[in-house]
Amino acid sequence: MLFRRVLQQRIADATRSQVAAVLWASLLFGLAHAPGLYLRGAHAMEGVADATLPWAIAYSVVMIAPAGIAFGVLWARTRSLWLVVALHGTVDLLPQLAPFIRAWSG
Repeated sequence: MLFRRVLQQRIADATRSQVAAVLWASLLFGLAHAPGLYLRGAHAMEGVADATLPWAIAYSVVMIAPAGIAFGVLWARTRSLWLVVALHGTVDLLPQLAPFIRAWSG
């Protein structure tokens, strides 16, 4: 909700450009994930043993911001926050599903 309904909409209103709003909100969306990669050990899920802050920032911009572009375009076209939230949840869930199934299948 913060990145789409609030931030992206305010950037669109300020710049009068949906494209600029999607790009800026997506960059900020990616950068917002950098602390988690660096501080919470999320980098280990990406196969990186010792993450540095520059690595976390670069990874966030190169790998996560493009997902933010997809979410931003979807929001700009549909104005369906529930659709964006469901897609984000699915993207977060899928990589965790196989280990979960393996762990509980006995």
